Amino acid sequence: MKKLYRLTTIPVSLNILLKNQLRYLNQYFHVTAVSSPGKYLDELEQREGVQTIAVEFEREINIKKDIKSLLNLIKVLKAGKPDIVHSNTPKSSLIAMLAAKIVGAPCRIYTITGLRFETEHGLKRRILIWMEQVTCRCATHVVAESKGVKRMIEENNLSNKPSVIIGNGNINGIDDKFWDKEKVAEEIRNRLKEELNIEDGDFVFLFVGRLTGDKGVNELVKAFSQVNQENIKLILVGPKEETLDALQSDTVQIIDNNDSIKAVGFQSDVRSYMAISHALILPSYREGFPNVILQAGAMMLPCIVTDVNGTDEVIDSKNGIIINKRNVQDLKNAMLSMINDYKSFDKEYCRHKSVSLFSQESFYKELLSFYQKASN
Repeated sequence: MKKLYRLTTIPVSLNILLKNQLRYLNQYFHVTAVSSPGKYLDELEQREGVQTIAVEFEREINIKKDIKSLLNLIKVLKAGKPDIVHSNTPKSSLIAMLAAKIVGAPCRIYTITGLRFETEHGLKRRILIWMEQVTCRCATHVVAESKGVKRMIEENNLSNKPSVIIGNGNINGIDDKFWDKEKVAEEIRNRLKEELNIEDGDFVFLFVGRLTGDKGVNELVKAFSQVNQENIKLILVGPKEETLDALQSDTVQIIDNNDSIKAVGFQSDVRSYMAISHALILPSYREGFPNVILQAGAMMLPCIVTDVNGTDEVIDSKNGIIINKRNVQDLKNAMLSMINDYKSFDKEYCRHKSVSLFSQESFYKELLSFYQKASN
């Protein structure tokens, strides 16, 4: 079998965002997962049954450490002689495509997801665009995660070759058997509601993601605090960033002092939180194609989302509301509209759209076909 090396900057991306994918591909290729060391890389190896190699990658630009990562990865690729090298997070992708080109890997695939330069300005923006251009030029194939990302690739001249979209977009599809509200037992729901002090008559909004500025959490918390209605709750599921794009101090203060906001940290399985919620909110400044709105849809939750890449490919008037980003008033109005007109959103349609258009089974077949054609 041909050798496939799959890379991300941090192992949680492989372990959670690509769950099930490497196990499937390992039937057709000898798959090796490469990422920074950690428990998630070890967990991936056990669950997916693939070989793993730890190479330290820095998320932010650090010339000294990045050169070290490049040299270490060159050694790994020289030893492994992969037929396909595929990466999809910005830092690891730059290093992976450079290393793969240097060692002469015949098939080098870069999947572009969220583009960090969207929210940057000045010199840093120019550097990030240049990094994307270098990565694309070192790749033999460029994949766009969504139609919006494909459009940005073309508008910003990121690639010297056409980009493609696999299936209907996204990077992993949705496992409809896993993301099923009926799989969360009533006993688990009741216990969680009791832990979070949620009453049966409460309307519950849910956010899932990193608690950072560019995920729109500052605006979300401020908008929620301005919604003057009783019996509403906001659950924040995700890790708090202390250094990279940390939340504003007044946002943290509101979260700490508002009993209706429940910050529960990172959760490896968010289905129980979705099962006790009424709607998901994703007020992000930038995305490639957000997995969480597919997951929420499969769990029969309508969504409030900002107008970023990928959202309009899933959300329409029957399963959610699309608003402008960075706008507290728009977010507040959307929350009120969701509460007051909740019955108008078709919960069965929410699930049907996610699982019919973005089925993991269908996506994996398309991905396998893409790999086979690209590596011939």
